[in-house]
Amino acid sequence: MAKYYRLYGLTVLSDAELDEAEEVQAVAVPDAVIKLELPPEWVVKEYKEEGKFSSLSEQCSWFRVYDEILIYVENGNYASVWVLNEKLNKTYINSYVLSGVFTFLMFQRGYVVIHGSAIEYNGSVFIVSGPSGSGKSTTAAELLKDSRFRFASDDLSAIRIIDGKCFLFPGPPWQKLLPDAHERQQDAEDKDCVFLDECGGKFAKRLKKGYINHPVEVKNIFYVSKSDREDILFRRIVGIEALDHLTHNLFRGEIITALGITPERFSSYLNIVSKTNIYSIERPVNKNTIDELTEKISNIVLI
Repeated sequence: MAKYYRLYGLTVLSDAELDEAEEVQAVAVPDAVIKLELPPEWVVKEYKEEGKFSSLSEQCSWFRVYDEILIYVENGNYASVWVLNEKLNKTYINSYVLSGVFTFLMFQRGYVVIHGSAIEYNGSVFIVSGPSGSGKSTTAAELLKDSRFRFASDDLSAIRIIDGKCFLFPGPPWQKLLPDAHERQQDAEDKDCVFLDECGGKFAKRLKKGYINHPVEVKNIFYVSKSDREDILFRRIVGIEALDHLTHNLFRGEIITALGITPERFSSYLNIVSKTNIYSIERPVNKNTIDELTEKISNIVLI
């Protein structure tokens, strides 16, 4: 039976049972509907007869993950999930629903989606972003050991501009951890972790406490990268450099590459750059600097 969930500021009616998310009461008209069903006939034809992997447009897109799952999303309010491989388990399917489906739903609704983890402190949010392998997930996991910080979102940080302000709309309380971050965890909830066979392998757990479920204004964004430096270079960036960092750390940036940057998107990017404090952090590639990195971020956030 379909259930209602609150995710990224949207009330969603979903055929997929999303244990990773919080259920909410039914509403007369949900913001979006997710169905476990075949996509439109023209999509099936492009997939089966033409061998396509995807088709992207502003308000109607589909893509397939190998020959395992095909996702179709239109108008920011409807998605179909077609499971091609019947051997896929529920956790794997849900992982693609929560990332692939919602990326396109939010994209079509005008969100800016940053590849990074969002953490709340004292009524505002900061985001830890960066390319894969930069250490952003491990850094976020370490920061969340401080009870003053609360989980807001993982992997996808969804921002909407409202009255000129940048608001983060939380995702599900579902935290993914790379193996090194998982090994550093000391809390009792670790027994609830499940292994995800994605991006080289990750662990994930459904948080039971220490998270927020309401929109919060974004104050700081930290972009982490690795370099040949011998120590950490930590600096605030502005203007064109900050805009460049933002656009290069968008989640599924290939969508923007394919469709281009509309005036509306560009206006949103400028709002984020002008209304938040953006920092570039370069850390040594062959040196463990997680403790130093989390201390530097904490010192800024806790001011």
